[in-house]
Formats: sequence, C-alpha cells, structure tokens
Amino acid sequence: MRLGFTALAVLGALSGGAWPAFAQPAPSLGTDASFAVLGGSAVTNTGPTRIAGNVGVSPGNTVSGLPEGTPFPGDVHRDDALARQAQKDNAAAFRDLAGRMCDVTLSSLPSTLEPNVVYCLPSASLAGPLTLNAKDDPHAVWIIKIDGSLTTEASSSVVVTEGGRESNIFWQVGTSATLGANSAFLGNLLARGDITLNGGASLSGRLLAQTGTVTLNGNKVTICCEPITLSPASLPGGTAGTPYSVMFTAEGGTGPYTFSIVSGTLPPGLTLTGGTISGTPAGCRGTYTFTVMATDVNGCSVAQEYTIEIECTTTSGIVLSPVTLPTATIDVLYSGVITASGGTPPYTFTLTCGTLPPGLSLTLDGQIIGTPTTAGTFTFGITATDVLSRFGTRCYTLVVAPVCPTLTISPATLPDGAVGVSYTPTLIPGGGSGSYTFSARREALPDGVDLPPNGTFTGVPTKAGCYTFTVIVRDNLTGCIGSRTYTICISCGQVITILPPVLPNGIVGVTYNETITATGGSGSYTFSARPAALPPSLSLSEVDGHAVLIGTPTKAGCYTFTVTVLDKITGCFVTKTYTVCFTCPMITINPPTLPTGLVNAPYPSTMLTATPADRSYQFTIVPESGLPPDMTLCSGDTVCGTPTESGSFTFKVVATDAYGCFGTRDYTIVINPTSTTPTAGNVPFVSDWGIAILTLLLALAGAAASKGTTS
Repeated sequence: MRLGFTALAVLGALSGGAWPAFAQPAPSLGTDASFAVLGGSAVTNTGPTRIAGNVGVSPGNTVSGLPEGTPFPGDVHRDDALARQAQKDNAAAFRDLAGRMCDVTLSSLPSTLEPNVVYCLPSASLAGPLTLNAKDDPHAVWIIKIDGSLTTEASSSVVVTEGGRESNIFWQVGTSATLGANSAFLGNLLARGDITLNGGASLSGRLLAQTGTVTLNGNKVTICCEPITLSPASLPGGTAGTPYSVMFTAEGGTGPYTFSIVSGTLPPGLTLTGGTISGTPAGCRGTYTFTVMATDVNGCSVAQEYTIEIECTTTSGIVLSPVTLPTATIDVLYSGVITASGGTPPYTFTLTCGTLPPGLSLTLDGQIIGTPTTAGTFTFGITATDVLSRFGTRCYTLVVAPVCPTLTISPATLPDGAVGVSYTPTLIPGGGSGSYTFSARREALPDGVDLPPNGTFTGVPTKAGCYTFTVIVRDNLTGCIGSRTYTICISCGQVITILPPVLPNGIVGVTYNETITATGGSGSYTFSARPAALPPSLSLSEVDGHAVLIGTPTKAGCYTFTVTVLDKITGCFVTKTYTVCFTCPMITINPPTLPTGLVNAPYPSTMLTATPADRSYQFTIVPESGLPPDMTLCSGDTVCGTPTESGSFTFKVVATDAYGCFGTRDYTIVINPTSTTPTAGNVPFVSDWGIAILTLLLALAGAAASKGTTS
C-alpha cells in the first residue's frame, strides 16, 4: 500500500517558518517536503532501490525503473499539479540558499562543520567522514553552498552528532551532484543539474534536481528520518589481556540496525561485529576514540563518539620501577634499567604488549639497551615474573627524539585584518622533510578566524582588537617542531555613526527627552556617557537599542559631554561630543500697573502673578523701602496695607521660580492726600468728623445771617 505524503509537505512547510531564532534560519521547502526524489527531466532507476517518500518529475514526465507495483511509502507524480508546484518551491528554496551571505569560504570540505553557518565552496569532493556536530541544539542548521559540482567518494559518509537532524542540512549545488558507491549521505540536496547515486549509496534527506535527471542504482533514499538513539551513552574501560565485551542497541528508527565504525580506531585486539565490541585488548595503556554509527533499514542513521581507556595488568603486589623512562635520542646509545619489588627474586622481565623502538631490546634481567634508529613515541608493557610465577606489569611510553633541524615559518609578520573581511594569509614552512602540520591555540586567534593544518588562515574576523598567538609547525616525518609568535590587529571595518548630529537646546524646568541612535555596525550597541559631565538632573539611559537623554534641567547654562557607542558584537566603538544649552523662560509679572491709594485709607489689595503659570514663584520688592510707608506684601504675593504718607513711590518687583530663574517689573504707586481741592473728576474724601464740623459751621453761619436781616 502506498501512502500519500501530503502531511509531510505540511510539516516541511512549517519547518521552514517556525524555527527559533539563530544565525541562519532554514529555508522553506514547501511541497518539496513530501518528495524524497524530484527530477527536472526524468527519474531513472536500476537495481533494488528503496524510497521512503514521494517521487516526482517536472517539467519532464519520465519515471523509469520504479513501476507502479513497486512497494514504497509514497506516490509517483509525473508532471502533475503537485510535481509542478514542488519544482516551483524547489526553485524558491534554491534562490533563497543562493542569496545567503557567505560566513566562511572554504577551498575544500574539512572533517567537521560547525552549525548555524553558511559555508561557500567553488566545488566540493567528500572523502569522509564529514561530522556535523549540533552541540545539543536540535534546531542546528548547516548550509553548504557549492558553485560547481559535488562528488563523494566510495564509502564516504556524512555524520550528524550531538542531537542534530539531517532535515536541517542543506546542500545547494550549482551544477551536478554524484554520490559514490556505498556512501552514506545526509541532508537536502538541491542541485541545478543532474543527481546521480552510484550502487549502494544511501541518503537520509531529499534529492531535488531542478532541470536534470535523478539516476538511482540500488539505493536507499529516506526523508524525515525519525531520530535514532544509540546506547550505551559511554563505554567502560578495559584491561590489557582481559576479555572485553559491550553490546550496542538503537531505538527510534526501523529495525533491524547495522553498526559500523566511521572514524577513529578501536583498541588493538577488539572488533565490532553485529553491534558488539568484543575481544581481548592486546595493547598497553592508552586512550582510543572512535565513532559508532547505527543505520536502520531505511538508511536513517545516528552517530556517537566513544572513548575506551585501556589499562595494564598487575597481580600479586609486584611493582615495577621506575614509573617513567628517560627520553632517547635517535642514533645515540640508550640504556635503561627496569627493577621489580614485592615478590620473590630473582625476576624475569619480558615484553608483554606493544613494541620497543627499533634498535632497542629488553634483556631478561630488565635492561633496555641499544641505539634507536627511528624517532617517535612508543608504548609497550613489561612484565616481571618472580620464582613463584607471580607477576606484575607496568606500561611505559618511551619517546625517541630526532636530531631536529631548525624549522622556520614565513612570513615574519602577518597582515592586519578588519571586522567582516575574510582573512586568508598563508604560512610557509621550511627546514624539514617537506610534510608539515600547522597549529595554533584557537582561543588566542582573532574571533572568527581559524588556522587549519595546511597553514592557510580561514574565517572572517568578528571582533576588533590586537591578538598575539604562537604558531607551531610540526614535521610530519620526524616529529620535529618549530614556532613563531605573531601579533595581528583587527580594525573596525564598519563605520559607526552617532545620530543626531546636534542635540536641541532646552528650557530650565521643562522636561528634556531626546533620542540618540547609532548606525553602521552590527546593530547591537551599548551607550554610555560620564554622568558628572551631563547637565544637572539629566541622565543617559538605554532603551530598545538606542539611548535617551532625559530629565528636567534645574540650572541654566551650557554643558558639553561625550557619548560613547560600543558595538557589542565587534568591540568597535565611536564617540561624539555634544553641547546642550538650557536657558530660563521669559517670566512676566502681572498686573502691568498698580492702583492709586489714599493716605490713611486701606489700599486696594492687589495680587501679583507671573507667567509661565506652570511653576511657583517667590516675589520680592527691590528696594524693600520702595513701597509707601506701612504697605507690604501680604502672603508673599499681594500688595496691601494702609499708607500713611502721600506721594509717588517707585520700586521693582522680582519674581523668582524654584530653579532660580526670575523676571522683574517696575511699578509706581501714587498715594494721594486725604483732603484735596476738587477738580474735575476728582472729588475729595471727607471723613465723618469733617462732615459734622462743616454742618455745625453752616448752622452758625445761617443763624448769624438771620439775626443781621432782622435788625
């Protein structure tokens, strides 16, 4: 029964747009997610090929060698609507990958690739194994862009470890791709031209050819492999001469499983057969690291690195001395003596594992003598047996040093670099056999830069600064080494600009809020300024990737300060000096004039006010004696009192706000006498006593006038 893969297409579409944030998101495959094989002109097959997933072709319509009756979980789509849509999605994904910026440019594929990086190569040939370490990130993505062709050698392999998934591996190939016989390949292979799988090659992923033919020959092609778990998580140590056996198991795929060693070596005497490591370790003490891969019937696989520690044997309390042997020198007579204690002498000494350096031999009484002829490091075990047949064993490592020539490294100095610019100078060795390996402590190199064994630096610097490191060159034939210390400085390749060019001035007592931003760097910045240099009561705060100069200025004046912007990714920084002036507002005192008063009469109380009205003021009289006698400021803001002296009185009123800003107004108050000659528009004021006296006088005058008339 063939099963439709529409659900897989939906899952694939979601996988392209719902990833957590990381350096390189996976492209969307759309309907391609349901296709294990998609050809442009044709799909052909010979031999017992097994495919888990849809098979399609468009704009061609030829699918041969896979008749409708062939059992595999998928359908054949010959230039139908689904196949045509799949080719559209294939082209879109190809364009997406082609448009990605290169993080690392390589001349050839290395043995390992870090996740979440875009790798670019002119062409690629894989001898394998190639390990993709996800570092416990299930969403880790690998993007490998190849301008030309991709080929893999026979029995080569791609291995993903530490929780990675083959569905997150993307190979974008500009021309054609060929997988060698019996090779094990992982990932989504998007090629513009033909894709060919030679006999026995397997793929966990997808074969997506835009215009060419997909050619199969007895292969296994599976999409959406279920994650497989390999057990045990670690392996126990062993002892030389003691039988050893550990069995591997796998879960999560479709059994039965096959187990194989894809890198490293087992301890001598051990083999992997049918999922079980067994045998008797024949070597001496040592650490052996290797990678085991479990593959299910669909070609899905998982790989895990293991280490086995092998120890020497010892019994009956017999101890050999010394613990270590002195270094030997090639072509120089060597003599070392092994002794034993804890048993019943005499002792017989024999070589029980490993080999002595060529030119040296072990005598029965424990002497290692001779003239070594080959430089190198040699590990072996020596056993001491007493007269009661009790024995003890100690493992030794003997280094035979060569008479080393002086190895040189050129050039004497290395060029400086820049952030974001590829750094690829080459080191040139000299003075040895002609076969060399270069190395340097990675943490001492500039961030983003590596030194491969071939001596050509690779990578793109990501952080500015000066870096001092030592390069070691090793002669692969003699083991001799040479070194040279370099210092290179990585400058800021991108210019950071702080905006705005100038900051506006402000007003004392009015909230100041201005944004400061930066452009031209990575986009992740830190803003800072010396607090003591900022205007009083203002601060510089970081908010959502920019800075805000905010606060309420409390003192008038001009203030000059410097803002520093640090690119947190590259370490580059830039500064900008600003000057901001704060002035007092114009303060106006009201009313414009004050009313006239009368001597000994209550003055019409007048309240003083000032604008701007959104602040409080303190009013003062200058000079204080300027007011008419017995007049003052009531409640601090009202002109009041009963003047006792007439005249014109001139004075100044000062209104001062809480920030020390002030305004002034000159006033003149006229105080008139109580009794004055009437004038037009001016009726004098007469008190009650005055009216009484005037009435009496008028009465007396009237009486006198009446008497005169009568006489």
